[in-house]
Amino acid sequence: MLPTVAIPDANSQTLARLEYAEQTRRGGRPENQDCCAHLVTPRGAVFVVADGVGGRSGGAQAARLFTRGLLRHAEAHADALARDPRRALRGLIAKAGGEIHAAFRRALPEAAPRTTCVVAWLDDHGLTFAHLGDSRAYLVSGAGVLWRSRDHSLVQRLVDRGALDRRAAARHPGRSHIYRSIGGARPPRPSVHRLPPLRPGQAAVLCTDGFWEQVRGRELVALTDDTPLARSLGMLVDLALARGGPNADNITAQAFRLR
Repeated sequence: MLPTVAIPDANSQTLARLEYAEQTRRGGRPENQDCCAHLVTPRGAVFVVADGVGGRSGGAQAARLFTRGLLRHAEAHADALARDPRRALRGLIAKAGGEIHAAFRRALPEAAPRTTCVVAWLDDHGLTFAHLGDSRAYLVSGAGVLWRSRDHSLVQRLVDRGALDRRAAARHPGRSHIYRSIGGARPPRPSVHRLPPLRPGQAAVLCTDGFWEQVRGRELVALTDDTPLARSLGMLVDLALARGGPNADNITAQAFRLR
């Protein structure tokens, strides 16, 4: 868990008022295949969550390699992110994804590990999210969820077509089947969304399915009150672990807001 951020001599009012926290837990699984990290630059801040796909061999390594590569490229291309964040995020995800494919093609060609991801870029001009798979982004206020990403999953397609309601989707046997991820030979195709600037009283959340399957959208409102953000996020992660029981999935979440 991380403290409130203050950047000395930062020109960005958004970054000078930024507060953020992150947690990752193994749950009841033999290995934590989730990974999360962040980078704060004078131009903006990057947050990333990744989740190794389906327990595949090398999933944890794929998530870590992607996360590290994404932040390395973001640091080198912060100016491009500030100029055109949607285009830049697509490019950075492609670079980091290509590195995963190249690394495992040499070391573990039979494994073909993959990872989901959700990435956020925050600056004074707006909030940009990119994702592949079923790792999610939310924007919440005291009134509830304002926006969330749409999963690249079989179940989400069925919900969008009206074939399933949300309650049935939560129990569907194919709810873990996703159709976009990172790590194969094909270039990744993230969904990218640009939202207005983050406002006081709002919070952004990036998380894996182990978190959002257990924590309801209305419960994310706790991240917008006066409680320290690290404490509120920790309570929600604890809640997800308790609800998941002894077989709980890996659980990872990041949150950020303005003080």
